[in-house]
Amino acid sequence: MFVIDPVLLSQTAEEMGGLQVKNVELMNTVNTDNLPMDAIACLLQTELHMGELDEQADAESLKPMLIIHLWRQNCVLLPKMQHGVAGLSIYKLKRVLNYIHSNLDQQIQLAELAEICSMSQYYFCRLFKQSIGVAPYKYVLQQRMEKAKQLLQQRKYAIAEIALMVGCADQSHFTKTFKRYTGVTPRYFAENSLMVRIF
Repeated sequence: MFVIDPVLLSQTAEEMGGLQVKNVELMNTVNTDNLPMDAIACLLQTELHMGELDEQADAESLKPMLIIHLWRQNCVLLPKMQHGVAGLSIYKLKRVLNYIHSNLDQQIQLAELAEICSMSQYYFCRLFKQSIGVAPYKYVLQQRMEKAKQLLQQRKYAIAEIALMVGCADQSHFTKTFKRYTGVTPRYFAENSLMVRIF
């Protein structure tokens, strides 16, 4: 069972189509099939139980999707997406990027990034992706792995230390994520960094 914060539900509704929650009604659809929501819910549950690096960020990014489908499928008045949004302002984008780069060793929550821009998580995700080209959690992961590559090339730190420096809970998760991102293990990358950079 998923419980959705009414504030988040309200913010998403307003930004999807200027809806006021008090003026609309969600239909009761108990025991009806809703394949998109089922799929998102299953994916959300999987991410929460995987224990991988950035699984919380992945899960956070799925919440707005779940809410969007809830409104689309169950709202008496169908909301329409706003168009013509050009992305985050330079000022807000700079603040968010500075925050991300200054906190790569910490858990970075989607809610924190959205708060920096004074907007909902759903709206922030949309504008961030329009500005950068990737979702916030993917950008954070990219920056963590790029920082890890730089630290490995310096050969000053143990792999376990680097794992903590890029926000990983332990070396095992770091190794798995690094290999998925680069195709090689951190140890192999460190030992062959010159060759890796050539290719």
